[in-house]
Amino acid sequence: MFLTLAVLATFALYISGNYQEFLDSSQRFILQWCSILTIILALFSVSGFFLSIVMAIVYKKVRYLLFLVIYLITLALSVVLFLVMYGITYLSVGL
Repeated sequence: MFLTLAVLATFALYISGNYQEFLDSSQRFILQWCSILTIILALFSVSGFFLSIVMAIVYKKVRYLLFLVIYLITLALSVVLFLVMYGITYLSVGL
């Protein structure tokens, strides 16, 4: 949850930086930081996904399937945000 909020906060900082005219170097740093956070979030989401599968099989509880869905949502969010960040970075460097 912390990483999800950190990714969303840095993305919001990048968006607000566009309107407040941050320096280009600051914008690139925020993009790189957000990309790193999304990669870490994706890794933890994948590990939590597999842990939820194991826990659901071992303990046979339905709530672990709910966790599985939450991890899938955070994984999808991190992949989408990483692709957006990578695309913005690619376009900012120039074609």
